[in-house]
Amino acid sequence: MFRVWMLMMLALMVNPVYAVTHAIYVQSNASQMNEVAWLLQDTKTGKLAFKGSRETGGNGDPAINGNQAHAIASDGRYLFVANAGDDSISVFRLLKAGQPVFTGKFASLGRHPVSLAVNHHRLLVVNQGDQMIDGATSSIQSFRISASGSLSPLKGRYTYLSSFVPVDITTTPSSGFFAVALNGIDQIDFFSLLPSGVMARMNSITGIHNPLGGAMGRLNNSRLAFTLAGDDQPGVVSIGMKGLAPETVIQDVRPDLLDPCWAAAQSGGKYLWTSAFKTRALTLYRWEARGSLSYLGVSIPDVEGPGGLDVTLSDDNRYLFRLRGDNVEDDTIPTRPLVDVFRVSIAGKREGAGLSMLDQTALPESWADAKATGLVAVSVKP
Repeated sequence: MFRVWMLMMLALMVNPVYAVTHAIYVQSNASQMNEVAWLLQDTKTGKLAFKGSRETGGNGDPAINGNQAHAIASDGRYLFVANAGDDSISVFRLLKAGQPVFTGKFASLGRHPVSLAVNHHRLLVVNQGDQMIDGATSSIQSFRISASGSLSPLKGRYTYLSSFVPVDITTTPSSGFFAVALNGIDQIDFFSLLPSGVMARMNSITGIHNPLGGAMGRLNNSRLAFTLAGDDQPGVVSIGMKGLAPETVIQDVRPDLLDPCWAAAQSGGKYLWTSAFKTRALTLYRWEARGSLSYLGVSIPDVEGPGGLDVTLSDDNRYLFRLRGDNVEDDTIPTRPLVDVFRVSIAGKREGAGLSMLDQTALPESWADAKATGLVAVSVKP
């Protein structure tokens, strides 16, 4: 027995078992030199440490002013960043401990790329367009992600009229469809997606008041949600899917939430959180049968400081991360962005939106003038 124990200990010394933790990425969205911040979570305490930043080689666009969601995406191997200011996508290779290494910059094939999503080995890009530039219409473009991280345009492309303003694309890595929120015309479009990258619009849901940030369970394609960011009818819309088609549409309007703009869903699609800018509120919902939502509670862990922005969950559903930025009363005042970490504990803590705050980490002072946006968590081994 002692000999077996010794052999096991030797094996661990040769091949140590590393705890999995999370690397967090945020982009500065600065107009002159866009950057990506890299933060690493401590395996024992759950707290974050700022590890550094990397230039994207492109420019952001602070004028977008939050009218976007999912400006950063990852497939676990590579990090993709939208440079809305010079119409490009930057790619970073992620090393074992999450260090981002710049790989290259690629044209987004449109104006103002604002939202990204990974589906199988494809990257989907929403180009918001520019109504001030003739012919700069909004579009959705698909790219193939190569083994080296380069992006190759696929035949898949969909172009909108110039009056349409797409703000977010939502899908899962294994889904055969994706959804796009169109702000200003109160519409959500649904597209099928073939392996070749060819896309076709299947359905549209109208009368959805000011949709913005979307969320789907990574392991559940049967339901998704979008926040309703309008000041007069704030809330969330839940959509139950039957195959590739929306079957149920349920809107939950809650005026006290003011402006929920971003959302994150547990991987299994059971719980949903929304993040509000002005109130800094995090609101918890539970998905019921056929796609309906039950409101469970709200948490406002900090009533001062920067407004609430993007939220994301770790793959293991243990942590929720939130980006905060901009001055709530006057967005022209430089404000240093923050990243909050919450431990997720639904049972017995619904009154706190199933969250307990662990940590708050400030991003560099140089980011105070930019409109930081985009937040993604990637599992890594430190």
